[in-house]
Order: sequence, then structure tokens, then C-alpha cells
Amino acid sequence: MNGFIYSLAIARSNASILFAGTYHGGVYKSTDGGASWNPTGPGLNPSAVVYALAVDPTNPNIVFAGTRGDANNVTSDCSGLDSGGSNVYDYGGGVYRSTDGGATWKKVDEGLGCGYIYGLAIDPSNPKLIYVATHQRGVMRSTDGGDHFSYQTSGLSDLSTRSIVIDPKDSNTLYVATWHRGSVYKGTNSPGLITWNTANVGLGDLHVIKLAVDKTQGGSKFCSLLYALLYNSGTGLARSGDCGHTWTPVGAPGIALYSYDLAVDPTAPSNLFLGMTGLGVNKSTSGGVSWTPANHGLYNTSINTLVVDPAVPTTFLCRDEQWQRNVYQPGTAARTGRPLARDCHFRAISILLS
Repeated sequence: MNGFIYSLAIARSNASILFAGTYHGGVYKSTDGGASWNPTGPGLNPSAVVYALAVDPTNPNIVFAGTRGDANNVTSDCSGLDSGGSNVYDYGGGVYRSTDGGATWKKVDEGLGCGYIYGLAIDPSNPKLIYVATHQRGVMRSTDGGDHFSYQTSGLSDLSTRSIVIDPKDSNTLYVATWHRGSVYKGTNSPGLITWNTANVGLGDLHVIKLAVDKTQGGSKFCSLLYALLYNSGTGLARSGDCGHTWTPVGAPGIALYSYDLAVDPTAPSNLFLGMTGLGVNKSTSGGVSWTPANHGLYNTSINTLVVDPAVPTTFLCRDEQWQRNVYQPGTAARTGRPLARDCHFRAISILLS
């Protein structure tokens, strides 16, 4: 496996199948739970950065990759200005789909993403519905499994989106995180357009890196408990129990200043995990009020992505330290890591918690 790993995805229908997206190295696939990895087939831009991956929840052969192309080959193919007033450029990436388990890939977003994709989400109740968070063009949606996409930006004042999640209590309710202003938006899916409304009381105009959903409890009877991971905002983490209408800061000051992703333990929702740059993994057993390092067996880790597996309580860790290029799986009661793969830089962690 070559290149930093920026994204991971696990097939819900077969937890032995994993995909890893890299920095300038394409997408790799494992069919044995991460014990071995092989590059997937042609069709992807070979210089792309794979920021997002999503696997069809019912068919592990259908995989989507969200990419950014080579920053040295940016073109002006995408016209107009973004929500920050800057020119919109085509970065050479986009949304790619494989229908044969990664043997081949095809670009399917028809250039609407302007070559820079940060987030993907597939509706678990209707896998034909696919949502895309783009860097410059807001949110895109496909209603036919990725054959066609359309912009869904009504109500979005910030088109630089970073993360998009579907509420498991109501799959027509969506939340998207934005970078420049507006913080979090709540959207309602309909056969026509998704209409977005700001959902940031208590957040202000902050940079939001990722959103995470507590799929088991909390929130209200209509929506799930939400967490927002914030960039350089004092506490760095906020929680909403009322469908995103209001947010409350949680966590020790500065805990998330070096964090890039957040995962909620589905078996114990008060347990949260943070992936942090240079500081490995931090864990909270108090819903984010206090945090402790959870790095037994790890060394100088830089963690970029956290993914929850619905079936297998196993952990895979990837990181970018040159002197320890391993994929880890939790080991004994002492929680020391066991290497699963070697000879690459890693930039992601996958928490497979069941």
C-alpha cells in the first residue's frame, strides 16, 4: 500500500471487506478484514487524493470515492465564484463509482463537483440516494444510484462543505458542516429539492470539520444526538440534542484543536473517540466532558478518519509516521496494537466497534 491513507470504508453487508483511500495512491481493498491489501483497478485519476469513500449498504460491489485531483494541475473549467468570493477551479477529481468491487472505476458526477469532494453519504434505507459534500459547490444529490447528480444548495450561504450525515431516526433529515461561515445546516430531503436552514445557535460562524451522530439514544424522538467537531474554537466539540437547533460546547478546552474526526461507540454512546494529529486517539466515557489518551500500542500517531463498523468489534489504525508504517488491530487485555500491514504512510484510523 502506497501513500497516506485519508479515508476508510467498511461494507455493512460483509465486514471483512474494507476500502482505503490514499494520497496519490488510489484506492486499496481488503477482503480479509485488513490482513492484506491490494490496489483496486483503473479509472481513478492516479494523482488524486481520496478524501471520502462510501460502500452501498446492501451491495459491497458498489463503492463511491470522493477525490481531489493534483493541485499542480488546477484548471479554470468551473466558472463563477464560490460563497467566499473566490474563483471556482476544477481540481481534476470528482465522484467515482465502481460497480464491480473496485475492479474498475468511472467518474459519475459529470464535473459538477469541480474536482474537489470532501464527504459522501448513502441513505441506508434507499441506497439510490447519494449525497456529496463538495469543496466549492455545496451539496450534490443523486436519486438514481450515481447515474446523475444535481446541486442541492437552496438555503446554503456557505458552499464550502466538509461533512454530511444522515439522521438514522429519519433518513430524510440531513446535516452538513461548512467551513467559511454558517457552521451547520439542517436539510430536509424531498422528491424536488433539499431545503437547508442554519442550525448553529451556540456555534456561531465557526469552521466545522466533521459531524457525528449517536445512532442509539439521546436527541429527541424525532432526531438523533449530534456532535460537531470544530476547528480552533475553544472547546473544539459541541453537542446538540434538539435536531441541531441549539448547540452546547463540551470537552476540555483545546481538546479538539488537533483533532480531525470523531466516532461514537454504538454499544456505549457516552464513549467517544477523537482522531488527533500527532496525539493518536483520545477517548471520553462521559459524552465528551473529559478525555484521556487511548494510545496503548501506538506511537506518535496522526489520525485523520474514524469509522464505525456495525458488526465486528475490531480496530484498525493507520498513521503517517515514517518510522512506524503499520496498520494496527487491538490485541490483548493490555490493549497493545498488533500490526496488520506494513510499508506505507498512514493517515487514518478506523474504530470498528460493532
